[in-house]
Amino acid sequence: MSSLSVISLATNGYLKYWKELVLSAENRLFTDEVITFHIFTDSEIEAQDFVSDLDFANFCIHPIPNLKWPEATLHRYKYIFENANHFQDDYLIYLDADMKVISKTPSKVVDVFSKDLMTLVKHPGYWRPSGFNLFFFYLNNPFRFLSDIRLKVSLGGLGAWDCNRESKAFVPRKLRKEYLCGGTWGGPRKLVTKMCFVLMEDIEDNERRGILARWHD
Repeated sequence: MSSLSVISLATNGYLKYWKELVLSAENRLFTDEVITFHIFTDSEIEAQDFVSDLDFANFCIHPIPNLKWPEATLHRYKYIFENANHFQDDYLIYLDADMKVISKTPSKVVDVFSKDLMTLVKHPGYWRPSGFNLFFFYLNNPFRFLSDIRLKVSLGGLGAWDCNRESKAFVPRKLRKEYLCGGTWGGPRKLVTKMCFVLMEDIEDNERRGILARWHD
């Protein structure tokens, strides 16, 4: 049996969505594992009242200021890294507060996560099937074919890439192959905290130079 921390941020009214996320995870999310939900929120009392009667998981509430946009998404890595000592589980997964678990996952986290690598998710807006399925996808969605061609010509790959060479979020054109989503990612505890440290430093470097990435998360 492994242990898993599920981390989310919910400020400025987003706690109501996180509650739905938690309830959707019961009997669906890695049911053989010990799970702890970590919530960073400006509604500490409300969060505590909500979890007081829940017994299918552990809960840890981290109070943070009422963050507006884009700080609410921009500084997630900072809060996770600065609270790394609170994460003692084998694996950490980040989920946006307004997500839900809509179908049952494998019962064990090791069936999804590698012991040595981060587990990342292709952005659903830019994911495309392969082989013959791609042909039928474009046949049924011709407007997607035209927009994808435009993106590949203009940016070198599907996605909303940051083209500002001064930004730490900049990716060279030749490396724009897989566009990943910021709404969910995870892996072994040490790799997740290392990634959060690197991204925190990059974001702070951008801020010092007055640069905001095109997509902050």
